Amino acid sequence: MKKLNKITAAFASLALAAAAFIGCVDSYPDNEPVGELGDIYLRGSMNDWEATDDSKLVAGDTTGFYSVTWQAKGESETFKFADSAWGTQYCQYKGNASYVSNVSGVEITSADDGNGGENDKLTGLSTGSWYKFSVVAGPVSISVTVEEAESQGGVTSSEPVPYYFDGMYLVGGVFKTEGNDNAFNFTAENLIYGASVDSKTGVVTYTKDITAIGENGELGINDSTWNNKIAVKGTEVKADGIAVVITGDGEKGNFNVSGLKVDSPYRVTITTTPEKEVSVSIEEIANYTLTFEIKGLEEGMLAWLNGNCWGSSWPCGWALSGWGGVGEGFALTDAAEADSDGVASFSEKWNVTNVAKPGETLSFELKFIASDDDWESTKFDKDNISFDIEDVSAGTYKVSINAEENTVTVTKQ
Repeated sequence: MKKLNKITAAFASLALAAAAFIGCVDSYPDNEPVGELGDIYLRGSMNDWEATDDSKLVAGDTTGFYSVTWQAKGESETFKFADSAWGTQYCQYKGNASYVSNVSGVEITSADDGNGGENDKLTGLSTGSWYKFSVVAGPVSISVTVEEAESQGGVTSSEPVPYYFDGMYLVGGVFKTEGNDNAFNFTAENLIYGASVDSKTGVVTYTKDITAIGENGELGINDSTWNNKIAVKGTEVKADGIAVVITGDGEKGNFNVSGLKVDSPYRVTITTTPEKEVSVSIEEIANYTLTFEIKGLEEGMLAWLNGNCWGSSWPCGWALSGWGGVGEGFALTDAAEADSDGVASFSEKWNVTNVAKPGETLSFELKFIASDDDWESTKFDKDNISFDIEDVSAGTYKVSINAEENTVTVTKQ
């Protein structure tokens, strides 16, 4: 299998991984037969510590023999073997798992993160390459062999191999992180993660939202040791939303950014190809919030809202059982009650906060129902209402519904 150049990936201890930090099983009956691993999974940083069909150990032709294949996100991975509930766990750290590597440069060690995390660690991997664990279940422990492998789909290296930046950082002097004058540091705020991947092309896309503290300056993509400089030093990227290739021949370093507005928010989009070409675009964004109220009701009436403002599937539910029941996470007490002026103001729980491009038009659809406090029948039940917000900019918009006319007025606050 063709080897890829290694990149250092210092994976953060994300909340999802924290579930893995549970002590391993360290005692077994002496008379336990050859192990049954049919409900055991490979769980680690290479698969977000999940127990899925792809990470489940597959039984071989001979009793007690299993295997699982996986793709490396970086040059190191932490992991262990466990069931879906973390009740049974195998790891070298506790002495009930042993390893042999048949891959040159790949080593396996036990790993204690100092916070109760008792896992094992693989180093010397090639980012994007596939590996196979062959597992033998003994009476009280497992033995594991590490080998190179084809992907789970059986396709070899001709398949696009994504180039991941998980565990690297967006650094620079044009924005800052909490407690720092700029972002030339390594914190959770500027960690690069959460990629979307095109399975057909292998193109990987990351986004980071920042707020500018200067009009011009430098940005960079780097690991926490400052040794992995991605860009050609001095490459120019304007804050105009146009993607610029920052890789190529030349001295490696940070790239230059220009055209920013101080205190304005921007989205930095980073894309990579299997050929390790990296592009960056920077575009101004508008962080907007919608608040809601209904006018023209009778005092004490209860009102309920739903629509695509909160998602394309109208997820908010209805208060009346005839409307399909209350949506998950909502109760009758979430309805807005009309005051003495006949205005029902919805709580912050119903606010919508999202990101748009400055100047674009946003289109929404919603519907309201209203009733007396006994909810035995609806007093207002009209058609859906469509409305637009034109030339959107950062800030808060109040969406006011006229109950009698079934119309919407939007006011920038």
